[in-house]
Amino acid sequence: MNRYGAKNTGLGSLNGTTDIDLKIKDVYIGRWISCTQDAFPTAIGDILTELEKLGQATATLPTPNSVYNFGTETPYSTKLVPLRDMNWLKNNDVAILRSINFYALDTTKVGSVHQHAATLDAIINPPAANDEYVRTKYLRNELAVTWQPTFFNPEFRVGKQNILANVNAPDGSGAPALGIGFGLPINFSDLYYKPNIWQGFEVSGFCVQYIAETSKFQRYPIICEAEFVV
Repeated sequence: MNRYGAKNTGLGSLNGTTDIDLKIKDVYIGRWISCTQDAFPTAIGDILTELEKLGQATATLPTPNSVYNFGTETPYSTKLVPLRDMNWLKNNDVAILRSINFYALDTTKVGSVHQHAATLDAIINPPAANDEYVRTKYLRNELAVTWQPTFFNPEFRVGKQNILANVNAPDGSGAPALGIGFGLPINFSDLYYKPNIWQGFEVSGFCVQYIAETSKFQRYPIICEAEFVV
């Protein structure tokens, strides 16, 4: 799914720019991922364990300040942690943010000690063939998020400015309206955003599927990829 930016809705600061104008020399990719910790692990065993933890199910929705605790079903934070070094941007006055992509992973695993068994059973063994929940049969696979509510309303902040503007802002009906979030994967393209100074990033967002049989929100970790051109 594509959402177009600067040229159509004015999200960028280089309105009307195209790739032909830029004379691109280099492309850099920033990557962020959901995490129960302050940094994503690097050892393969720790990575697999972390991905299982990210498939938790809770009775409450997460916030940016949530602190993961499986024993009390406290959800992990909505903030994503970086997977790539972005220090190259600190003194770069020519880099332009061209697009932002988000996708979800299905990290549910039958028998996982880090996940909610009854919720997994409800997803895998629906009471009727026409009442199935969306899932993938493959481990740690990208998931097509086609249901509602998803609660997926991401933010991508450069300094204090949210590049995605009103994506996470409800209308007059308030927070419940945010339940009808975006599907995944989603691409916000043609942004052509260039601030006066690149001041650091904060990426956040979460995706859940409500499982009525257990009254739980099944969580699916998010990966964000941002493309910068120089």
